[in-house]
Amino acid sequence: MQSLWAADEARKDDKFRVVDVPYGQAFLFNTHNEAAAKLAFVFDKESNLLVGAAAIGSDAGAWIDVLSLVIFNKMTREQFAYYIYAFPTTTCGPLMMLSQVW
Repeated sequence: MQSLWAADEARKDDKFRVVDVPYGQAFLFNTHNEAAAKLAFVFDKESNLLVGAAAIGSDAGAWIDVLSLVIFNKMTREQFAYYIYAFPTTTCGPLMMLSQVW
């Protein structure tokens, strides 16, 4: 389980926009019936880049692994729109949620 601490800290800074996603409620089948699973996306308001993410759930590690690639590569929303899912896994849901809130 990853902490939502980073997202809570980002909420205190006007440079960031934090979007909370009740992922477990939206994709109950994908979270192994883990209704409490959550995601938080942290965006830089100036650049609109994803600069952070937090997750709670049994697959949080896999979600953060994939989201860290988006963050590290400083992918723009436009670049992310062309992301190809090589194989649908539990990471597809968080990426779909990201594209909806970005």
